[in-house]
Amino acid sequence: MTIVAVDPEQQAVQLEQVKEEARRLAARIQQAEGPEQQREWIRQNSVIYGALIAIGLVLVQPFLP
Repeated sequence: MTIVAVDPEQQAVQLEQVKEEARRLAARIQQAEGPEQQREWIRQNSVIYGALIAIGLVLVQPFLP
């Protein structure tokens, strides 16, 4: 069994770094969002979900009478 000591100050610093990175990513996503970007994401999601449905049907097909 390994015991790991955690420094609360170091953990707080790391948490702040993670929060700042999340804020930067959120700001970048908000800037990238526009009607064209949203339409592209919808197209990509449609293709992905369609492919997953097709794969699911192929895998379930042998179990159908």
